[in-house]
Amino acid sequence: MFNSFRTLALAAVAATGLTTLPAAAATLTYATAVEDFSQGLDALGNPVSALRSDPTAALGAPDGAFVALGFGGSITLSFGTLFGSPGAVIEITNLSRDTYIETADVFGITEGGMEVLLASITNATATTEIFFAGIYAAMKIVDTTTDLFPTIGSVRDGFDLDAVGVTAIPLPAGGLLLIGALGGLVVLRRRNAA
Repeated sequence: MFNSFRTLALAAVAATGLTTLPAAAATLTYATAVEDFSQGLDALGNPVSALRSDPTAALGAPDGAFVALGFGGSITLSFGTLFGSPGAVIEITNLSRDTYIETADVFGITEGGMEVLLASITNATATTEIFFAGIYAAMKIVDTTTDLFPTIGSVRDGFDLDAVGVTAIPLPAGGLLLIGALGGLVVLRRRNAA
């Protein structure tokens, strides 16, 4: 009887782990839909160039196409599934990353619509890995760039987003395993009571 209980307890722990912990070498799931887009202005107070204003450029795997958020602008992306950590934000910078600094805040949005700050990031590298707690339905990226000085030959227009990847959480399968394990514990308890 102890072995049966231990087996069911291990199954419950394994099922719980499946619902909250991504695999160590998780494959990223990239954004599939733009839920909201509110583009800010460029450093001169003008609308961002139309060539840099297509929010769907942030969908899918990194491909070099990007959308400029504009100063104070934001984009909300969904992934076709709930997600957890880790994630990655891929940013495009065509000039020196040392002098062309762009920043953004990354928020997770719960199924209930609550926004939770996950990370504050920069364009110091093309890909920024982010690690966070919780399970979310969407991700919002808000430009927080404060360097408004145009570079010679170009006008700054905030954080330039190529792609966003997250770790999908397979809740239905993990949930079924957990329910099965808990049901097994109930059966064992009834047997012991009889």
